[in-house]
Amino acid sequence: MTARLDNGYQIDYGVRADDPAFRELQQGLSMLAAVPYGSIPNDAYAAWQDEAVKHISAGFQGTIDASRPSSASSSRWWPMRRTGTTP
Repeated sequence: MTARLDNGYQIDYGVRADDPAFRELQQGLSMLAAVPYGSIPNDAYAAWQDEAVKHISAGFQGTIDASRPSSASSSRWWPMRRTGTTP
């Protein structure tokens, strides 16, 4: 996916909102929001909360991994570049 900022400048995106890491993160947050503390027995809530935190952790780690550069010239690390010109 590419966004053109101006003539000669664009940003290339390597991560999108439908990435599995974002879904994991959203699932965990939704789990915590859906079941208020005290609405179910404490032991059941603890298990529910642990599962939600696993999803949040996996999603958070996935977003970090997806945005980590594989090299110093990675377009994910510094995605904005000039186009149509000679350096």
